[in-house]
Amino acid sequence: MIRPRGGNPEVLMVDIDSLKEAVEEDMRRRVPRQRVTQRRKLSTLVATLLQEQHVNLMALGCGLPLETENR
Repeated sequence: MIRPRGGNPEVLMVDIDSLKEAVEEDMRRRVPRQRVTQRRKLSTLVATLLQEQHVNLMALGCGLPLETENR
């Protein structure tokens, strides 16, 4: 569930993990036969897009919560 932080209901700030879980749960309900790995990775990308609020590939690359050799 997505909850407002800081006690101010006007400002909704969500960490990427809870957003990813919400997207993955919705995708599981809408597309139950999709492969788990596809659903997990796609929900991570969608959550990052929603968090960053634009489709700049450099910003998305920095925002993705994935382990790489460079980090």
